Parts: sequence; C-alpha cells; structure tokens
Amino acid sequence: MSELTVIAKNRRTGEVVKLPLLQFKIKFQRELQQAFLSYSAHQSQKDMLKPLAFLKNTDCHKSDFYFDLRWNFNNYAMSEWYIERII
Repeated sequence: MSELTVIAKNRRTGEVVKLPLLQFKIKFQRELQQAFLSYSAHQSQKDMLKPLAFLKNTDCHKSDFYFDLRWNFNNYAMSEWYIERII
C-alpha cells in the first residue's frame, strides 16, 4: 500500500507542493497544531451541549481530526496554505 500524498497550495503566491503525508506533517507542523487545537476546542464546545447520557470520550479528537484532514486543516489552520487534494 502506498503512502498518501498531500497536495498543498499557497493562497497568496499560488505555489504548489506535493508531499508524502509524513513530510507534510513535518513541514506544516505549526499549522497542523493550530488546526488541531482549534478543532478540539470546537468539538469540546459541541460536546458540552449534548445530554450527559450521550457524551463520548472527548480526550482524543486526533483520529477524528485526521479522518477528515483536508477539511479540518483548511478550516481550522488559519494559514496561507490549504490542502488542495489528498491522493
């Protein structure tokens, strides 16, 4: 099985980079951290509104975050870069 490739584009310059997922995580570490923190805060706020009987373990949103990495990165990272495609 081949590794996923992330194609990211700079909103300002139009520069495009094509990186394997592991290198993408290294190069965009700061942006991923910001996106994950914002995502976790948003999920925690949503979970507070649910009745107690339906609360799930909110300690680890990481798998949910990476499940939809493209959308979460693009909407929570507040970066000049966005993920154009994951192949």
